[in-house]
Amino acid sequence: RKKETPLPFISTKKRLKLKVLDRNGQAVNRAKVLVGSTTRYTNSAGTLHLFPSVDDTQNIDSITIVNQVVPINFDTTNEKTITINNVATAVKSLDLMFVIDTTGSMSDEMEYLAKEFESIVSNIKAKYPDVNIRFGLTLYKDKGDDYVVKDFAFTSETQKMKEQLAAQSANGGGDYPEAMDKGIQKGLDASWAAEDGVRIMFLVADAPPHDEDMKKMLPLIKEARDKAVRIYPIGASGVAEKAEFIMRHLALLTEGRHLFLTDDSGIGNSHEEPKVACYQVTRLDQLIRRVLESELSGKRVEATKDELIRTVGSYNNGICTPSKSSNTNN
Repeated sequence: RKKETPLPFISTKKRLKLKVLDRNGQAVNRAKVLVGSTTRYTNSAGTLHLFPSVDDTQNIDSITIVNQVVPINFDTTNEKTITINNVATAVKSLDLMFVIDTTGSMSDEMEYLAKEFESIVSNIKAKYPDVNIRFGLTLYKDKGDDYVVKDFAFTSETQKMKEQLAAQSANGGGDYPEAMDKGIQKGLDASWAAEDGVRIMFLVADAPPHDEDMKKMLPLIKEARDKAVRIYPIGASGVAEKAEFIMRHLALLTEGRHLFLTDDSGIGNSHEEPKVACYQVTRLDQLIRRVLESELSGKRVEATKDELIRTVGSYNNGICTPSKSSNTNN
């Protein structure tokens, strides 16, 4: 029997949460933060988490935020708020990339996204008419399939993106792992713009990379952080522990969130029970819409009572308060 490659260990327990505000106390989106020779950016909520395991903070005793030098001790500081002499501006642009596993097990998910895409975008455009939105699409399968990676350049045309999605078919695959690493790499290589806005990648998948490609995930995470691309994995039917492990790290380390389908969705085959103590279940199109609204507004948008299908555990505005007996592996 082939010995499995150990999952890559990336320490996330030690982190520093930065909050960058303007002189009026408003969150600053895409504030440039220099950590030694590394450049990072705040999200639309003015927040950036720095991880010593990823951001090379060794021997660093200060950071530079928008030309302002800030002394910092990574060993003793867990959270820091910085006020800069700038005025925050509203998000003006959104680059939205879908990276999708198109092997045979993903046919329901592909069909759903193609069907609901226009509705999701129309809702966002109605609420944020001044935001310039571009859409990108990257598809991946695995070696031996009709293609390994196929991509479509960013476009601002909703109808064109909808047609690109609708024209795809899910087939191939066979073994469990797929070319996830190559799909993410191709997505990151796209012509991202949104210099004054938000860059989001939705990774729709149900399988991890091959064992021999696991070591590529940390460099991909670092590249996403370099480019301020926030990854929101959507765990589809068939996601098991190895895939969930990778997808959770992608989300956490790029300032995204790990999203997942449940059997309530009616999409795909049966789904693994989420390994979190609490969560809320809504329709996928509503979830994607809330993610985009949260990114554009800089404030977490929660589900309304009408949207909730069910709630598991004690959930309150993104905070989980588990009981002593709950599984808190998240």
